[in-house]
Formats: sequence, structure tokens, C-alpha cells
Amino acid sequence: MWSDESRFSLFQNDGRTRVRRKPHEAMEPSCIVPTVQANGGSIMIRGCFNGSGLGSATLCDSKMKLQHYLNALNDQVILSMDFFSPDGTGIFQDDNDKIHRALIIQN
Repeated sequence: MWSDESRFSLFQNDGRTRVRRKPHEAMEPSCIVPTVQANGGSIMIRGCFNGSGLGSATLCDSKMKLQHYLNALNDQVILSMDFFSPDGTGIFQDDNDKIHRALIIQN
């Protein structure tokens, strides 16, 4: 089972917008890029999956803290592991983020 979090933005903007248009198309709606304040916001989702299917997914805070990660393991990953590997033979893998290596998480 793998687990990680990802941020999804409504409008992603790297600060540069390129539009090719002809001189007479300057104000055509198809040549105008809409903008929103603060890039329209974003959400962070933590989910898990394995070769057999998708586990659960939940919304999470924009900055994952140790206690949030521990809660996600208990409330989400362990339940998904039990579902996909009821015999207890499943293996859990995450990335090498600092909070993933904390002693309380390892225990």
C-alpha cells in the first residue's frame, strides 16, 4: 500500500501566461485568460492505493503535521490495509518525508 498527499489548485499560475493571437483577436473571449484572487484556492488530499485498488482518501490541512499524519495512518491507511490484506501480509510504503520517519510513527 502506498500513501501520500497532493495539493490540487483551482487555477495554477506560474506568473507567466502566453497567448498566441492575431491583432484583431485581442479581446476575443478565447484569447483572454481569466484570473482569480489567490489563484482560486486549493485543497490537499491524502489518499492510499495498492495494486488491487484504491484505499480511502481524505481532505487534510495544507501543512501536514505529525499528529495529522498519525491520525491519517490510524483512520485511513490501517483500515485500507485491513481491507486489502485481511491476512496481515500487506506492506505499507510512503516517501521519506521527515514526519514519516518520526519515532512515534515508526513505532
